[in-house]
Amino acid sequence: MGMLSFSKKRTTQSMIYSKELFDSLMGRIEGAWSDKITVSNLVTRMLVQKMNYDEAMNSLGNGNYLDNSRILAIYDNLSRKIKSKCPTIKSDLLVPAGIDEYPLLLNPWNGGRIVQNMIDINDNNVLDGLNEQKCRGNIRNMYLYPMGIVLCSGGNHSQFAALQKHNGRTVIIWAYDFTDMYTTIRFDGKGFYRTDNRKKNYLVECTEDRVAFCAGVLFEIGRINLINGYKKDEWEQICAKKASHSP
Repeated sequence: MGMLSFSKKRTTQSMIYSKELFDSLMGRIEGAWSDKITVSNLVTRMLVQKMNYDEAMNSLGNGNYLDNSRILAIYDNLSRKIKSKCPTIKSDLLVPAGIDEYPLLLNPWNGGRIVQNMIDINDNNVLDGLNEQKCRGNIRNMYLYPMGIVLCSGGNHSQFAALQKHNGRTVIIWAYDFTDMYTTIRFDGKGFYRTDNRKKNYLVECTEDRVAFCAGVLFEIGRINLINGYKKDEWEQICAKKASHSP
């Protein structure tokens, strides 16, 4: 019997930080003419899930966490470099949401807390971000527009556990609008750069920086969302839910 032959090339090299991966992801979204929003949402959700799992595995393994929460600092730093007025921040919100209703980017940085919360969060103790007695205001999330993701700034480990069990409720209390940056900033798979400079000087490079690379991919998905108006209704609905309203 002859040996089996496979036509596809196999490689042990990860593409996660490469321009080739970025171009491929953008091509997948742009090429989905009839259902671009579905592919855009899929890539966003998968990328956020990968970031969460990479963080958790590093924390459980060698304890050297990658700090997914840096994504906000990257965007803020870019806005300062171009002297942009953004982000526009909407505070005092109270937006209840199912634990996996939005792509939820977490920073599970402590291996021991990951394990303990996986035990503590269960069918008899379902996470409820609106329950002040249980959560003591620990659950803090912000919605980032037009990327269409929710970034955690408190309650990383309990929300990570709830996500694994697809059960629970969280809450959004801030919303950030980075729309103004899109006229001046682009990401090309290697880094962020200004579009108003003749020479491409990178403001933030993503070489061997997974968080910066993912921030760039999500930023350009945000551009697709803006152009097509995909997340505008979602943004307006979130901003309308002030803390004084009933959930």
